Amino acid sequence: MHEIEIICHRAFKIIKSCPLNLLNPRFKEFPRGCCGIGTEIIGTYLQKNGFGVFNYVNAQNESGISHAWAQKGNLIVDLTITQFSNDLAKFMVVNETESTWHKQFSKSGIVRPINLYETPDFQVNKILPFYEYVSHQLNLV
Repeated sequence: MHEIEIICHRAFKIIKSCPLNLLNPRFKEFPRGCCGIGTEIIGTYLQKNGFGVFNYVNAQNESGISHAWAQKGNLIVDLTITQFSNDLAKFMVVNETESTWHKQFSKSGIVRPINLYETPDFQVNKILPFYEYVSHQLNLV
């Protein structure tokens, strides 16, 4: 789990510091409003680097706020959780049973394996070049 935490924090910094000419337009306000695409990016990276298949989880709370994260078993990987509060960074990689924050959400039915290279969604495929940039930067260290 510690290695995944390091990867997530590095991916977050890479996306936040990405030169504007390389930044996918959907990420201009990252992490705000980027939970779906951020989940696709981190889930694909983790799978391609030997951490197994993560599922895309879409959920909604009682206030109608929707959110998405990657999950494998009880392990939640939530690259964009700080869009709600910087204090939530401790829940970026967390066991589901330990995350009081994620417990407020009800999974709304979209739970599927993450892999940008196999998704039929045209909009998601448009971010493959950006994913490849992030992946390359992560692999430089």
